[in-house]
Amino acid sequence: MNDEKGNQVFPDCPEANLLSDRAIDAAISHFYWKPARCLFRILELDAYLSANYQAPSPCLDLGCGDGAVVSALINIGVVNAPVVGLEYSHEPIATARQLPYYSHLVRANAEAIPFRTESFQSVVCNGVLCAIRNTPDNAISEAARVLKSGGSLFLTIPTSSFVTKLFWPRWFDKVSRKAAAVYIHRFNERMDHLGPYLSPEEWKEKLTLSDFEIVYERDFFGDTSGKAFNLLSMKLLRPLGLLKIYGRNPPKILRSMLHALAIRVHEGDALQTKRCCSTGGYLLLVGRKR
Repeated sequence: MNDEKGNQVFPDCPEANLLSDRAIDAAISHFYWKPARCLFRILELDAYLSANYQAPSPCLDLGCGDGAVVSALINIGVVNAPVVGLEYSHEPIATARQLPYYSHLVRANAEAIPFRTESFQSVVCNGVLCAIRNTPDNAISEAARVLKSGGSLFLTIPTSSFVTKLFWPRWFDKVSRKAAAVYIHRFNERMDHLGPYLSPEEWKEKLTLSDFEIVYERDFFGDTSGKAFNLLSMKLLRPLGLLKIYGRNPPKILRSMLHALAIRVHEGDALQTKRCCSTGGYLLLVGRKR
């Protein structure tokens, strides 16, 4: 179904204050062996569902990585297959080639997309622009160029408050600012957060300058999320990666634990937002090309 502007939307949008079971189940199935990433993806997929928009084909997965995220988005009905994937790194794209969702995969730079103008009806750019070291402007302009008029850009990016949501930088800062700075630097390198952390207003301005109209925005990843994410990233839990042998069917006890944790974290973020009017460290933007 479409809204008054012709954008495709879901007929059954989950309540904004509830964490979607679809998001939880899909993220657990795809990421359960990495609990920190799984928790983050639950919150991210929930934001996509709350947007109540679909990414129709032809869709470009800009910075597709190994294809796991778009697989989850297809699983919850946000993205319609088949999808065209673009990735700069060689190893992830080799993994993505094994998935049935991609009609075509190309190794290229997001700042020089090798497709014709107005080739796609939608572009999904999931946590990619933060990996561009200098400025994301060229990548945003390229996304606008390859989109058809009225097409949609789905964008998730960390904001200027992202680092403040993490537990370890705050803890280290109480002991030594230098130690906190070292941790943040190493964390950014590990997460490929190489570009500047911009405020939601700055991100929206960049989209507007590239001829996008913002039709939806939602922040996620609050203080409780940041604390849980850091604790779940500890080396102590890395042996859980061995559980990947279960494929898409993790042990029921692990699924139940991750489900309960996600609910608690979401409730903690919501309570913190209500008390302090704080915003999340990550942002989902949906922009429609004019």
